[in-house]
Amino acid sequence: MTSSQKLFSLQTIGLIVFVLIVILVSALGATYREQSQDIYSATVVRVLDLVQEGGIYYQNVEAKIDDSGKLISLRIQVRDLNLEEINSGDNIYVRDAQTSISDIYSFAGHRRSNILFWVSIVFFAVMSVILGKEGFKYIVPTMLTFLLVFSGILEALFSISNLYVIALLILGLLAFISMLIQVRNVRIAITVAISQMITLFLILLINVMLFKTTFMTELFYTNVTLISSQVRLIEFWNLINVAVLFIAFGATINTTLDVAQSIVKKKRTYPKTSTINLIREGTVHNQLAVGRVVNSFFFVFLGVTLSSIVLSSGSGLPFWEDPYVVQGVLWFMGASLAALLVGPITALITAISLSQGESPIQLALREGKN
Repeated sequence: MTSSQKLFSLQTIGLIVFVLIVILVSALGATYREQSQDIYSATVVRVLDLVQEGGIYYQNVEAKIDDSGKLISLRIQVRDLNLEEINSGDNIYVRDAQTSISDIYSFAGHRRSNILFWVSIVFFAVMSVILGKEGFKYIVPTMLTFLLVFSGILEALFSISNLYVIALLILGLLAFISMLIQVRNVRIAITVAISQMITLFLILLINVMLFKTTFMTELFYTNVTLISSQVRLIEFWNLINVAVLFIAFGATINTTLDVAQSIVKKKRTYPKTSTINLIREGTVHNQLAVGRVVNSFFFVFLGVTLSSIVLSSGSGLPFWEDPYVVQGVLWFMGASLAALLVGPITALITAISLSQGESPIQLALREGKN
């Protein structure tokens, strides 16, 4: 076996191990994440009669609490007989009211994590095979963030410090790791990561002002779950603004990786090419990358706001007055603007850095790659 084949084998094994670690840690974190003491997982063991009271349908069922094996009776509201059906074996959550006389249980929702877990395994397995080593480099930030979210680490970090600072630090680290894996150049990775953080901060400031002027606080009062859980408005406000950072990062990371990689390939193919030619190469790829980002994010925006666009007539106002639609438009524009800003900066930084030669660290990384 040649040295290149050995290296390929090691990289393949490392890729598989990394995917398995992400899935296992995320699954364990989701399984053992702390939940409310009055909510229990249960399984429907028997479906009883369907009753109608005041024009509302209720499905009576018997369920067994998974931990204790206790049998309980439940009444579950059915809003649509064709779309909502309760079956024996369904995994659900129940809430214990605990009155002074006895425990009274109510339906708290369906369990979806068991299905999501297996779907995620299949999805990441198929994606890893199809993308291969080079394609997988592009989704390193996705895999790492997936690990942070489903392991509960992201939620814990947000609870111990300022949301904006934590979000910027996480995204900065993801940007650095992703760029370092892609171009194997520490100087480029650090500089591009910093430029991304500055760009994201500017996008955040712009969106905060736009959210205020377009009265995005109305989103809070349309969410029954938030109101019933007694979440403060300021907490919701901070989260929808932090969401802007993650959405814009999705645009900037794709753009920077495309631009930087195109310049690195140009330099390796034509070692004596000038800095101007490298910048020109990066600019062309920036235009292509931003075009792809704008396409992708527009249809994502359209998909997540389609229900508000189509059904807004019931409120008596046109859909462009709906806060969810306005929020989607601002997210789309913010992400697109971030990509437009960071692309030329990345092209300039990468071209100049490569033209100045490589430090011993970069040479070591290059030798490790080759």
